[in-house]
Amino acid sequence: MSLLHVYNKIISFSFIKTLAIFTVCLMFSHITVGGDYPLGNMTCEDIGNFAANALNWRKRGFTPAEALKKLDQIQFSDPVERQNLLDVLKLVYGGYGTNWTEESARKVITQDCKKGR
Repeated sequence: MSLLHVYNKIISFSFIKTLAIFTVCLMFSHITVGGDYPLGNMTCEDIGNFAANALNWRKRGFTPAEALKKLDQIQFSDPVERQNLLDVLKLVYGGYGTNWTEESARKVITQDCKKGR
């Protein structure tokens, strides 16, 4: 076996390995991540919009239990999505939600999501 033949086999294997890694990365690229924050198939804007809706529920007098029931009516494609929105509900119904408007809730949660918080 010549040195050129061995070199060509190594290059060929390296190319195949690189192509395989690229393909795997491409397959998983549909998963959205805000910073280091897993989002499932939701975007940070989706989560911000949910925060605005949840704040609207709070201002209309919905109890945390009623808001949780509304959350449970949503169909999620990934379990992390429910957990993220549950975290948002905790913020909205906690001390932060007292001072937020719908727009500020949307903005703050969207920005925090994009920063990976």
